Amino acid sequence: MALTYSRQLLSGSTNGRPISIDSTTSPGTDIHTPQTTGTSDREEIYLYAHLMATSDKRVIVHWGGTATADEIRQDIVDGDGLHVVSPGLTLTGTAATIGAYCTATGLIAISGWVNRATATS
Repeated sequence: MALTYSRQLLSGSTNGRPISIDSTTSPGTDIHTPQTTGTSDREEIYLYAHLMATSDKRVIVHWGGTATADEIRQDIVDGDGLHVVSPGLTLTGTAATIGAYCTATGLIAISGWVNRATATS
């Protein structure tokens, strides 16, 4: 079985633009929902966060669920540019969504892309 890769925008993004985190509670602002259909299909997801404020903030990303084990907590430091949140972590299935929230709205934005791997015969 071979995999065919195609680069895709995050489903929560408009034309590839950064997604403003406008939620302060779980499950958060929608970042991406995988579009996999088969059991061999998967998506490698790359996420980068940046700060639009002058004081450090923490972003909490829910990776496929809302349990504590599903949380990726990332401190975003003022003046540091883009922060890697996901260096290509993989998700499968359309029920496994990614959301994010912060203690204040509109101060963190997330950018990124998806490498969609589809099984081919």
